[in-house]
Amino acid sequence: MPSTKATRQGAFFTHHTTELNENLKRFWETEDLKSVYDTRKLPSYNDRRALDIITSSTRKEDNKYIVSQPWKNWPPSLPNNERKIRRCFETLTEKFKQNPSSFEKYQNAMSQYLDPKVAEVVPPEELHKDLGQVHYLHHHLAPHPKKKLRLVFNTSMKTKGKSLTTEIHQGPDCLNDLVGVFVRFRQKPIAVACDIAAFYHSVYIPPSHTDFYRFMWYEGNDFNNRTIIMRLLVHLFGGNSSQSCCIHALNRAIEDAVSAQIINQQQAHIIKRSFYSDD
Repeated sequence: MPSTKATRQGAFFTHHTTELNENLKRFWETEDLKSVYDTRKLPSYNDRRALDIITSSTRKEDNKYIVSQPWKNWPPSLPNNERKIRRCFETLTEKFKQNPSSFEKYQNAMSQYLDPKVAEVVPPEELHKDLGQVHYLHHHLAPHPKKKLRLVFNTSMKTKGKSLTTEIHQGPDCLNDLVGVFVRFRQKPIAVACDIAAFYHSVYIPPSHTDFYRFMWYEGNDFNNRTIIMRLLVHLFGGNSSQSCCIHALNRAIEDAVSAQIINQQQAHIIKRSFYSDD
């Protein structure tokens, strides 16, 4: 007959094993995984439509990848919101005039969007487009307790019930399962982490789409000067389809590296499974 001490130790072990299993079960349920072994995510009908658009439109030109947003209808027709956005911008300008020191922080956040590879000034002869073929974005600063101020473009602001968010499919969830990334990260004695700088700004949108991403700024980067109209050339951080489009471009770049014999298929498989983008 086992001793009382042994019985207590066994009971202790059984209790904590049961508790651990329950905690692990709740964790899997929270992560919404159907199986701890299968991390594939089944796409919806709209996701499949979006992926078809993304895949068929992806191309490489001048050493850069161009991927179309998965518009629900092409060409889209968006209400003219120039006056609405101009009023917002005029309000912002008044704030800068009342408190000039606040402009410096805004200017620093805007600087990345003044890069000619990221955005361009709309030429005078292209300012006027057919009705429905132009859309303007309002922008503002978003504070973060652990990061520098970030400029955010509001793609959800509606005019007559429409916005970029309502007119573009979100696209499939292409993210790797975070649990799997963490587990594989612990497989070897030494782990290496890296980051793709300006990930979304590394993938371009088709030239025919750029006028749906217009925004206002100041000539010479000075709020005392006249307003100029600019348009984005790249996928927007915060755009509802940007993650799907950019991850697809990343995977295409990895596949192209295999075709060019820069890496082999096994290395490509490892690389694809190792990336994660915060959603």
